Amino acid sequence: PALAAKLGPEGSEDAARAIMTTDTVKKELAFSLTLVTGVWAAGAGAALLWAAVSYARLRWQVAEAVPVEKGVYESDRVSTPFVCGLLRPRIYLPASLPAEDRHYVLLHERAHLHRRDHWTKPLAYLALCLHWFNPLVWAMAILAGRDIELCCDARVLRRGGKEKRRA
Repeated sequence: PALAAKLGPEGSEDAARAIMTTDTVKKELAFSLTLVTGVWAAGAGAALLWAAVSYARLRWQVAEAVPVEKGVYESDRVSTPFVCGLLRPRIYLPASLPAEDRHYVLLHERAHLHRRDHWTKPLAYLALCLHWFNPLVWAMAILAGRDIELCCDARVLRRGGKEKRRA
């Protein structure tokens, strides 16, 4: 009221329009923020759901795996060796793995355990779920996966060289 008295009848209309415009902008901004948050949450939820379904399917595949030694299991339902489990990690090998490759494959998978990659990879995927919209995080996840595998390969090659020198 005091502002309207100073501005006169035309000034009060301008002030009212300015207030309405500010309120409209605030409402539109709040709607946009809600929409963007919803899209982000849907993307993050979809990525987490994908991970949960993939993990459940993987657990189903190895449910009938046969223990061959401590912490090592074989299954005819898997096609590639891997480590699975956060608290009690286990190495899973395909039943069709040739015997001459088994030693080096186990060295590789044990290198993953030694490096605690069974923790690192899920954390990288969690970062990807939360930042799914960021192409740099996608690049980080892809490159981190490659680096993890190369580090384990290098460790096996170093150990293989030591074993050959001993022989």
